Amino acid sequence: MAEEQQGKEWASHLTALQTDGESRPWTARRELAQTLAHALAQGLNDGDALQLAGILARDSQPQVRKEIAEALVHLPQDEFLRLGSLLAEDNNSLVAKAAHRAMARRQRSAKQTTRVTKKLSKVRSNYELMEQEYGRAITAKARRLASEQYDTLVGDTIHNMNNIVSPVRMAITSLQKHVEGGDANPAFIQRKLESMNRQMAYLAHFMSEMKEYAKATPVDREPELISDIVSEAIRMAKDACAANGTAVERIEITPSAPGHMTFPVARCQLVAALVHVLRNAIECFNPKARLPRIAVAASVDAGRLTLTVTDNGPGIDPENLAVLRDFVPRKMTTKTGGTGFGLPTAYRYIVEGHDGTLDIDPVKPRGLCVTMTIPDKRNGEDGA
Repeated sequence: MAEEQQGKEWASHLTALQTDGESRPWTARRELAQTLAHALAQGLNDGDALQLAGILARDSQPQVRKEIAEALVHLPQDEFLRLGSLLAEDNNSLVAKAAHRAMARRQRSAKQTTRVTKKLSKVRSNYELMEQEYGRAITAKARRLASEQYDTLVGDTIHNMNNIVSPVRMAITSLQKHVEGGDANPAFIQRKLESMNRQMAYLAHFMSEMKEYAKATPVDREPELISDIVSEAIRMAKDACAANGTAVERIEITPSAPGHMTFPVARCQLVAALVHVLRNAIECFNPKARLPRIAVAASVDAGRLTLTVTDNGPGIDPENLAVLRDFVPRKMTTKTGGTGFGLPTAYRYIVEGHDGTLDIDPVKPRGLCVTMTIPDKRNGEDGA
């Protein structure tokens, strides 16, 4: 019923503007364009509404045309091409720029859709090959396991993001009540704004780490000086932790990697994996911990690179260690700035990206040791 009523309203607006495009004040036409843009963003595909968009795109006032230009991205393909070419050549620069921005967004969205389609097609092909090689029952079980892991990842991610957004929502509500009550206390408002800013900065950090986790793993590898990679990772990890307020200068970090040792790796991904592991080790220490130490060692034996990061921190209880070894992003810690994506990202870069292994083991009397191994393979083939 609501959709039917809305359809009648679009038809009424269309008839009025077809009869006389100036029959309503330009401010009312701009408001109509804004309402139409919002409806299009919600998936509206009404014939009268689309004709109305065409009329408003030719309105005498640039403010009205600009609203339609910004909504181009939500139009069906035919209307998008027709009105996009019209508004991109508008004699008002603000309208033309808005149209170009919308067209660029549409193009990026189309590319993203193509990438997703290709990835899903590749997944389907892999399942088909798996079924041919191992049978339908095993393939079905693999699908279920993948689906369960996906559900866990999505559920935990939504939970974590809600934990970030909820305090912001509460701060906004508090500010609204404060202002509506006529109490414009600058100190109170400043505290709330600072709190919201911290939460939004953390959300940006969370999204950045989520994006890194989702990146394709590397294929090409080149011989790299491992001591340089270790030094670079230590420096980056210390800088990142210091930026979060960790007193890194009190932690002794000792690298041990032969200066001449090279090994074929994807440098950026290996550095990133080491940074994530090192940050976990650095941030595990209590601020009052005595003699906190981290040892980073690298060696090559039988065509395999081994990297270890060992700390003398508090360690982790067996139950949480078992969960950690799943390497699924989740909120495993209350440490400042933690997102739960660090070790899973390192795992992807080492295990999936380098055909290697990543293990986490407790050490005595306390602490953890993360061991990463990478076989000597170049572009997916055994090296010489």
